Amino acid sequence: MDVDLELPVEVEAPPQNRFQAVLILLMTLATLWGTVVSYLQSDASNREDLAARQGQVYAIEATGEMIRANQQAEHNFFLYTLHADLAQRASLDQDEARTQRVRGDEEAASRWEASAARWREAQARLDQLAPLLSDPRYEGSFVRFYEEVNRDAYLRYEQQVAANQMADGWGRKADNYVSVLTTLAVALFLFGLSLTIHNRLRYFFVLVGLLIVGFSLLWTGNIFLAPVPARPLEAMEAYVDGLIASNIGDSFSGDEAARHYAEAIAHFDRAIALDPDYAAAYYQRGLVRIEAPEAIADFERAIALGQDDGFAYGNLGWAYYLQGRYEEALEATRRAIQLDPLPCESRFNEGLILLALDRMDEAWPAYEEAIACALQKDPSDRDALLDVAIVDLEGLLAREGEVAGARAMITNLKEVEASLTLFGSPVFQETPAVLGPITFAAGVTDDDRPINPATQFPPGTQEVFAFFDYQDVPPDSPWLTRWSLDGERYLVATYTSWPWGESGNTWVSLSTPGGLPPGRYTLDIFINGRLLTSGEFEVISGAEVPLVRYESAELGVAVAYPPDWQVIEEPGEEGFLAFLKPDSQTLFVLTRFSFDPALGAEEAIAQAIEARRESLQEQYESVSLGEPGPYSLAGLPGQVITYQYLDGEEAMAGTTVAAADSVGNLYLVILEMRSDDYEADSEVLARMLESVALSAP
Repeated sequence: MDVDLELPVEVEAPPQNRFQAVLILLMTLATLWGTVVSYLQSDASNREDLAARQGQVYAIEATGEMIRANQQAEHNFFLYTLHADLAQRASLDQDEARTQRVRGDEEAASRWEASAARWREAQARLDQLAPLLSDPRYEGSFVRFYEEVNRDAYLRYEQQVAANQMADGWGRKADNYVSVLTTLAVALFLFGLSLTIHNRLRYFFVLVGLLIVGFSLLWTGNIFLAPVPARPLEAMEAYVDGLIASNIGDSFSGDEAARHYAEAIAHFDRAIALDPDYAAAYYQRGLVRIEAPEAIADFERAIALGQDDGFAYGNLGWAYYLQGRYEEALEATRRAIQLDPLPCESRFNEGLILLALDRMDEAWPAYEEAIACALQKDPSDRDALLDVAIVDLEGLLAREGEVAGARAMITNLKEVEASLTLFGSPVFQETPAVLGPITFAAGVTDDDRPINPATQFPPGTQEVFAFFDYQDVPPDSPWLTRWSLDGERYLVATYTSWPWGESGNTWVSLSTPGGLPPGRYTLDIFINGRLLTSGEFEVISGAEVPLVRYESAELGVAVAYPPDWQVIEEPGEEGFLAFLKPDSQTLFVLTRFSFDPALGAEEAIAQAIEARRESLQEQYESVSLGEPGPYSLAGLPGQVITYQYLDGEEAMAGTTVAAADSVGNLYLVILEMRSDDYEADSEVLARMLESVALSAP
């Protein structure tokens, strides 16, 4: 039997089968890659949820810290005010003790001193209950205390913001991974579609699918490597330190404010060094140094980092304006209005910038919109907005000189304010009244004429009189005076009707017992809401403590004294006038006695000085007396004697002056202070002594 053996022959697979095998491998790899992306998406989503929950925890903690801080602040403020009340009670009792000692009643003086000691003991107990009073970090400043106790609340809020930003970052990653999975699904679809095609077109679909897979690889790598914002705790702590220093600085002025602002900038610098993408730190640093050119870069950087709200653009516009870059200021300000039309400040700024650009036809409508916006606010906010707008316009005139429309707008804003105050409406009422220019003076004669007219007054000036002519004023006209200090409202007085005749001249005045603060004052006078006359004067600054005048009709004397001193007047034949410095042993006592004119003034003075010497020697074991010398008191001849003595453990220094007139009035003045206070108080007492004026009682 024949067997036919054949060797096996290798049969080549058809091209279709090879294509399917390769495509299945690609689909498998793409599916595995999709699994990896799915894992990354799930991880990013989990991290987003974790960060969001952490943000919620910080939000709850921030709210709790804020409630705790406010409760602590309210409690400490209550104790602070109570402490001040106890201090006043102790001071009053101590002053009464000194008064009784001046009278020679040592027993009563001891009782009052014991009462003062009890008040001070109660103060000491309060100190242990209130960190505001006992902790030297706060320096007795409630603002500093409030900011410090809110530190944890501020920090928790920053941590909440940082956690939310982190959640947003992981959320964007998760969303991008979902987009990658979508593209991979498209690639798998193209791979599958190519299996159903038997011509060359299938290679095109495979190629497109490969390109999509390759793109997804690059895209996934870019997503994976993209950083998620994670703010260092140290950066947030530095930011909070800067915020607190800035807020404390806002409560001061001058050098003290500048010191706190410089501290705030240093903290913000550190926060930015630790986190160069800290938008809030750039923004707050810009606010602190908004008048510096560098503020522009701070606001621009904050906006670029995502803090692109109306406040950021509004402050950027103001920073541009302060640097004279008006076009850029207008662009930023209008962007602020687009983002947030509610704040009126940006609308007023728009009108101001348009005036600076000499675009008055656009400026007036902008101001009209700003005024309409301000009228929607409550009266205090409304008036503050109008006041700031006036100050800004005056600042523009000071910087640029005459600007078309600026003075007219200042008048318009002032008349809006006056009309709102007088009528509750921004529209003034017409009046035929005419007021003349204002003349300022230091005093007024009996026939209502100015004494020492001037436009500049010395430090400590207590009252300035403003004289002006008027005509054609209806008697039922409501009117208003507006006094401003350095451009800001100082005092507004309203009157329901004109108290003088139809025509003539009159005066109004501005006064304060402690002396008018130094600065430039403006007086505006309105009738029926119309601004009819204005004038300016200046009170120059000085280092001397201002003195106010006190007149005693009973004793027939007048004395100028520091306004924070206590005044005690005792009427009667043995009455006296005493001025006591708070929380010290410094006093000024003036007494008037009657003597027989036949005795003669010289003898009466000599007897008074000798009686004072004997009284001191009897009252104090250790007393050193000087020799009497001549002295003139308010033009009357007299004598003066100085002395020192020990009152317990207190070393005291004193002066007694006696003077007399020819009709039987003897005036005795006693000045005393602790020896340690001599340098601080002797000059004030000397000025008080020089100010004594006498009149017939």
